[in-house]
Amino acid sequence: MENHSMGKLQNRLQTLATTNRPPTTLTGHPPTHFSQGIYLACNLCRSEYSTGYFCSDCNYFIDKTCFSVPSMIQHMSHPQHPLKFTCYLVYQNENVNCPGCQDKFKRGSSRAYYCAPCKFIMSRQCAGAPKTLTLADNVSYELFFEFPFKHENAEIKCNICTKKVVTKDGM
Repeated sequence: MENHSMGKLQNRLQTLATTNRPPTTLTGHPPTHFSQGIYLACNLCRSEYSTGYFCSDCNYFIDKTCFSVPSMIQHMSHPQHPLKFTCYLVYQNENVNCPGCQDKFKRGSSRAYYCAPCKFIMSRQCAGAPKTLTLADNVSYELFFEFPFKHENAEIKCNICTKKVVTKDGM
């Protein structure tokens, strides 16, 4: 009986991974807020966090960031189609890199925004990069993104002066 339940859970997890439904009803139980001071590996991004949402019946943990990530976005770098926040299984046979950070996706990175028809992929960090920059003078400047040609790094430029915006730690 336990193997049957485990098989049902694995099927449900596979469905979650391929359809990206929020895990609020993973196996019929809503997850509870988790903040115990110990670190758990997020079942979606594989990173370790001390806060998030946990289902004790399923032993399933998802960190707060992954829980709140939109399942689908329209991004200015790929206006042709919406990008779906997708698990590694969907694009594992593709040879794709994020055009912004040049991250090469593999099992460890597990989730990214992906357009299947175009085989376009974008890391969660690049997809969430700021669209405005507020300086010390409290003036906000609109930024636009220029994704690179092959083997170049992405640039973020100011829409007013067109100078490159210097970023730290990837954004």
